[in-house]
Amino acid sequence: MSSMRIHILGLATGLCLLTAPVLAASSDPVSDDQKTLYALGLAISQSLGTFSLSDTELDMVKNGLTDGVLKRPQKVDLQTFGPKIQLLQQSRLALVAEGYTFQCFRRPIRE
Repeated sequence: MSSMRIHILGLATGLCLLTAPVLAASSDPVSDDQKTLYALGLAISQSLGTFSLSDTELDMVKNGLTDGVLKRPQKVDLQTFGPKIQLLQQSRLALVAEGYTFQCFRRPIRE
C-alpha cells in the first residue's frame, strides 16, 4: 500500500471519528476517550492544513469519509480522483507561494 493511501486512510479514519454521534452531542470533549479522539482530529487537521478547506469543502471530505468507513456506495471512482488529491494540494500551495493568503480559500477555488 502506498504511503499516500496510508495517509489518506489515516485522515479518513480520524475524520470519521470526529463525526461520531458521541462527539456530535457535545462540542466539548468530556471523557478521556473523547479528549483523545478530539486530539486525533487536531492532529489530522494539521495534515489537512495545506488544503485550507472551506466549510463546504470540509463537509464534502466528511461525506466521502463517512461513505468509505460505512462501506456505502462510492459517489466517485477513487482510482480516477485519488491522484487529483495531490494536484489540488499542489495548486493551493502554489497560490500561497504567489502571495495569496489562506483567507482567500474560504470560498471554493474550483467548483
